[in-house]
Amino acid sequence: MKRCAWWTLALLAGVMFVGCSAKPAPEAKSGKEEVVDPIADAVVPASGEIGVDDAASVTPAVEETTTTTDTEPMPEPAPTETPEPAASADSQPKPLKVKLGSPELTGGIPGEGPLTVEQISAWLDQPDKHLPLEVELPLGLSLGASAIKIPADNPMTLAKIELGRQL
Repeated sequence: MKRCAWWTLALLAGVMFVGCSAKPAPEAKSGKEEVVDPIADAVVPASGEIGVDDAASVTPAVEETTTTTDTEPMPEPAPTETPEPAASADSQPKPLKVKLGSPELTGGIPGEGPLTVEQISAWLDQPDKHLPLEVELPLGLSLGASAIKIPADNPMTLAKIELGRQL
């Protein structure tokens, strides 16, 4: 046990002192030292002073770009057709508000025994079964309402809930 503690202590001491060594000395250059000024994007002497002779030797780090203009005008874009909306905002059905766990959500298709095709067709032919649903969560779960994401192009309906129940 003591041996393990000593090894752990030695490892921690080694990790603490890694990187604490002195930085290597910068390489000595012959002649004048130059530093790139990040603000001016130019190479300037390390002393920061620019004399008359040095002013000509300052070179920009970024080349200037020249813009050319064509004499030919740009062709006009072809007119695009905007499709007419299939239904106006007034004809959109208003969502039906339902509370999660309510009997109208869990009731399903009425009938006794196995369902017949006629019962299912009659239930699906009712337009209120295809209205978008606005789900309200019961007390205690209402904080999770912001996590419910229902796409606008594929709203939840009673018919879709019943399809899920039947599957």
